[in-house]
Amino acid sequence: MGNYVPEFALEESQRLFFRIGCLAGLQRLAPLIVWGSNTGEHLHPAALTDVLIPVNITALESFKNRVWISLALAAAQFFLRFVATIFRAFMKSLLPSVVTPGSIFPATTRQYTKKHIQTMGLNPNSTMTAVQKLRAMLADPDKFIACPGVYDGFTARIALQEGVDCLYMTGAGTTMSRLGMADMGVATLNDMKANAEMIANLDPSVPLIADADTGYGGPIIVGRTVAQYIRAGVAGLHLEDQIVNKRCGHLKGKQLVDIVEYASRIKAAAMSREKHGDIVIIARTDALQGFGYDEAIKRLRAAIAEGADACFLEGVTTREDAERACKELAPTPCLFNNVPGGVSPDFGVEECKEIGYKLAIFPCLAFEMVYPAVRKAVQQLKTIGNVKAAEEGGRRYGPKELFQVCGLDDFLDFDQAAGGTTYAKMHEK
Repeated sequence: MGNYVPEFALEESQRLFFRIGCLAGLQRLAPLIVWGSNTGEHLHPAALTDVLIPVNITALESFKNRVWISLALAAAQFFLRFVATIFRAFMKSLLPSVVTPGSIFPATTRQYTKKHIQTMGLNPNSTMTAVQKLRAMLADPDKFIACPGVYDGFTARIALQEGVDCLYMTGAGTTMSRLGMADMGVATLNDMKANAEMIANLDPSVPLIADADTGYGGPIIVGRTVAQYIRAGVAGLHLEDQIVNKRCGHLKGKQLVDIVEYASRIKAAAMSREKHGDIVIIARTDALQGFGYDEAIKRLRAAIAEGADACFLEGVTTREDAERACKELAPTPCLFNNVPGGVSPDFGVEECKEIGYKLAIFPCLAFEMVYPAVRKAVQQLKTIGNVKAAEEGGRRYGPKELFQVCGLDDFLDFDQAAGGTTYAKMHEK
């Protein structure tokens, strides 16, 4: 594809060639044609630069032999069109035939295996986009969406290896892993979008729901945030009603914007979606903690009216409130946030189904497991001078096996299929 010349570029080249050739031809024809006028003056060939096309009829009207000139121009035009056709055929013979559909050249079909297609970020089994899949799962009455929380490429790869239906990019995990800081609103749009884009494109066939915090500003910035998430390949995002200087939803002392400003955020998100492409908008409210249940439901209903696709009542403390919210907000699907050690009960998938939730995110799933494991390994290094196997039975993981989690075999197969030889020996056992 590197040598492909688009059709419009070839057509522009043809037009330029035609104009230059036509002018040159007319300059050669000029001495052979009787150009004399009543004054005996001659038409300078440079004046013909505007003849192609349209012809300067006003200038030619003053000449006695304009009929012969018109015939000569027609002959020159026919000749140069013929030459241009030959030139076009010559260019076709030089350029490769592997081009995009609809090109002026015939397309060549390449044969790739399912692994190659997946490596390139395509799903061989479906033409649905990630956001279409997420919407289909939300619309399926028998489907519950359990989203493991991931925060970097490695945790995302592990989850993808296990065949999950949907991923969740945790804002807390992103802030801790990328910045080494607590989730106190310090992560910017650029931090979050960059991480989401990387995760979403590890396997674009698997939907990613990503934390978008407050949208990072007023309506204009919220619109920009949604547009960037869409371009990044994110299938869904959630927007909350905290002030921009926010904090984790399971910490005390949260401050919220008023309902009008919150509705404006959701409206801006929906407007941006209409302009830039589809994405599932999940409206989150933190009003339950400081303003009570009724105000929280009022805010979520306002968000639904502005275009939200799903609702996220953060910090729910009782099963009764959870069941009530799911019923009162129906048919809009509701999301549960499972945060062990937070303010909410530890509802598992089955209990979420019974309550009426349609999806649940588990943002602490990865970093809650990583923390004790890494801490223990560091303690072992300090005390005994080495690190024991993390799993019972002494199982250890070498570099190659860990790299395989991150697509090593797919890369090697792709390189080999493309004719590469640099990594050939890595196929050997």
